Amino acid sequence: MKTEQLGTGDIGKTFFLLAVPSILAQIVTVIYNIVDRVFIGQLPNGRPMLAAIGLSAPVTLLITAFTALLGSSGAPLCAIHLGKNERFEADRIMSNSFGALMISGVILMVVCFSFCRPIMAIFGAEAETLEYALR
Repeated sequence: MKTEQLGTGDIGKTFFLLAVPSILAQIVTVIYNIVDRVFIGQLPNGRPMLAAIGLSAPVTLLITAFTALLGSSGAPLCAIHLGKNERFEADRIMSNSFGALMISGVILMVVCFSFCRPIMAIFGAEAETLEYALR
């Protein structure tokens, strides 16, 4: 898709071209999680492994929430400035959003890896499931 199409193209077609890849990515993620759980559930020691996946889900949700917060705030601001034909300001906003995403990702990674055991204990990990949750 060309950048010009965002400002002058057909809204319905542009929306469709942008929405379909996003929807497909979400569907692939959901299918991956379902297949992953089915596969792990079939293993001889699958129950504690499934519990470990459930314990780590809130951490994944937290990381997703931070990315949505930063991504959802930068994209509309960028679109507003592109609509005003202020390319430099739009580029600055997207660069700052990207930088904030990278910095928050590194901070979250360091915090999660540093305090992995206490975080899993707060979520109720027992000795058997903690072994799998830390992997």
